[in-house]
Amino acid sequence: MRFIIHQSHNNLVSEEFDLSSCRVFFLNEALEETDFLGFTIEDYPEDADFRIHLGDKQLPSAAYHRRFIEWEKSQYLSNCIGKVPVILEARSKDSIIWRPVCSGEVICYPSKISRRQYKKMLQDISIISRGLILDIVSKTNSLFGWVATKSIDELSGVEEYFLINQFLTRFEPILERINIDPGNRLTVTNIQSLCYGQENFTPKSLAQISRSGADPRKKGSNRPFQCEIQRKERTFDIWENRQIAALCSWVANRLSFVANKAQIQIDTIKRDKQWRQIAPKGKMPLWDIEDAPRIAQLEASVDSCRKIQRRVSLYPKRFGFLEGVGVTKLDLKPTPKFTKDLFYSHAYVAMVDFISNNGIMFDSGKFEQKLKETSKLYEYWVYIIFFFYLKERFPLSVVSEAPFLHLSANRDQYVMDINSGDHIVFSAQNGLRIVIHYEPKFMSRNDAEDIGSRLFRSSLRGKRPLVPDLLIEILSGPAESPKLEYGIVIDCKYTTRIHEVHWNEVEKYQSQLFERIGLQNVANQLWIIHPGERPYWQINIPGGSIEDTVRIPNSTVQGVLSLAPTMNEKIQGSLDHHFDQLDDSIGRIIQMFVERK
Repeated sequence: MRFIIHQSHNNLVSEEFDLSSCRVFFLNEALEETDFLGFTIEDYPEDADFRIHLGDKQLPSAAYHRRFIEWEKSQYLSNCIGKVPVILEARSKDSIIWRPVCSGEVICYPSKISRRQYKKMLQDISIISRGLILDIVSKTNSLFGWVATKSIDELSGVEEYFLINQFLTRFEPILERINIDPGNRLTVTNIQSLCYGQENFTPKSLAQISRSGADPRKKGSNRPFQCEIQRKERTFDIWENRQIAALCSWVANRLSFVANKAQIQIDTIKRDKQWRQIAPKGKMPLWDIEDAPRIAQLEASVDSCRKIQRRVSLYPKRFGFLEGVGVTKLDLKPTPKFTKDLFYSHAYVAMVDFISNNGIMFDSGKFEQKLKETSKLYEYWVYIIFFFYLKERFPLSVVSEAPFLHLSANRDQYVMDINSGDHIVFSAQNGLRIVIHYEPKFMSRNDAEDIGSRLFRSSLRGKRPLVPDLLIEILSGPAESPKLEYGIVIDCKYTTRIHEVHWNEVEKYQSQLFERIGLQNVANQLWIIHPGERPYWQINIPGGSIEDTVRIPNSTVQGVLSLAPTMNEKIQGSLDHHFDQLDDSIGRIIQMFVERK
C-alpha cells in the first residue's frame, strides 16, 4: 500500500506502509494555509477502512474506488499555523479500534494574515491580562515556537530579568538608607552563666538564691557561682526586615528560574532547527529571521540573569541589617512601620508596586500555552477590540468585566479564556446599557425559558441552537426586565475577502434571533468582520449613511468591516487605528444611542 499527499500534480509525500506497523514520513517542504492538498491510498485491502486526522480535525469521508481511495483536494490547512500532525489510521471492517499506520508533520505558514499580524493579534489579546496569566486553553491545531514564547512567555520569562533589574535599581538606594538606621528590637533571653553578684538576675534565679540562704553581696561568699541571668541584645530580626529579605530571596530564586527557562528555550529552538529552516519558495525561513537572533537574545538574557543573581546574593553583606534575619513567607502586610516610617514606607511602596505591576511573575503555576485555531483567536481579538473601544472612546461605566478572567480550578492563578455566553455590561449616563455578548446561544423558546435566558431562536427553520460570534445589545429599562432598543449581530470570518458563500452562512441570524421579554428581533443589523487586505467598511444601502441605517425597519441592513491586526504596532501599542475604523461604522450607531437625550 502507498500513502500519497499531493498538491496539483506534485506528490509531496509518497510512503509505502502496511497494517502491521506505523510508518513515519518527513515532508521537506513548507506549505501555506491556503494551499490545496489531496490524499490518496493506492492498492488498499478491501477489508479495511481508513481515515485521516489533520491536526485536531478529521478529514471528510473519502471516495472508495476499485484500486485506490481518495480525499478530494481542499484547503485542509485553513486555520492551521506551525507544525501540523498528519495521521493516517486504519481498522478492519469487523473492528471498532482505529490504529495509526502512517504519520508525520507538515509545516504551515499563515496566508490569510501575515505572520506579523498573527503575532500582533496575540499581543493585543495579552493587553487585558497585563500582570496576570494569559492561558488560552483549547485543543490545539498546531504550535510554532514564535507563537507562544515570543508574544506571551517572553514578557513573563526571558525579559523578566529586565523588569527585576529596574526594580532593584529603584530598591537598592532605599536599602542603603535603611542600612544607616535599620529597624531593630530588644531581645531578652535567659542563660546559665558564672556570676559575681552584679548581674541582672531573673526572678527565677533570685528565688533560687533566696531559698539557698546564700547572699552574693556579702564578702567571703563563693564567687563565681552558677546562676540564671537575663541577656538583652539588639537585633534586626523584625517582621519588616524579614519581608525585605524574603523578597530579595525570591528575586534571586526567580532569576535562577528565568535563566534556566531561557536555556530550555534555547535548547527547544535548536531542536526545531530542521523544520524552521524550511520555507515556501520566495520566503526566508523562520530560522534566519527569528530563531538565530532569538538565541542570541536568550543567551544574553542568561548572562544578565546570572550577574543580577550574584549581585542580590551579596545583599546580606552589603546591607548588614539583612544578615541573619529569620526566614518567612512573603506577606506584605501594611504594618505601622511599613506605613509610617519614612524609609521603610518607601521600601513598602516599591515592593507593592513591583508585585502588583508584575503579578504574572508571582504565579506558582507553569505557563501552559495552548493556542486555539486562528479563526477562534480572531474572534477573541475582535471581542477585545470592542471591549476596549467602548471603554476608552465613550463616557461609559463598566458594570462588569469579570468574564474576561477566570480562576483556574487546578492551580491558583487567573486565566483568560473567553467562554461562550460571557458578556460585558456598560452603562451610559442617559440610563441605557450596552451589552457585548460573546457567542450567545439562541435555543428554542421552551429551552430558553427553562434555563432563564431572554434570548431564543425561531423554530420555523429548525430547532438547533444558533450561536453568532458577537451580539451588541442596547437596552433600556430595569435590568430584570430590559427593553431592547437596538441590536447588532456580528459574525467574524477569518478570510481576506467576503463572498456570497459567507453571507449564505450568516443570513439565518437576521430573521431567527429574538429576545423573550419584548419578542423583538435582536438583529437590527448584521455585520461580517474579517481581516481584509485593506481597511474599509460598507453597507448594502447604496449611498446611505450609518445614521440612515438605524431608521430602516425590518432588519434589512447588512455591513462588512475589514479589521486586521496592525503590523507596525508594538506589544503595548495604541489601538486607536482600530478605534478610528469603528468610529465611522458600528461605533457611529452606538454613539447615536449614547448621546440620545
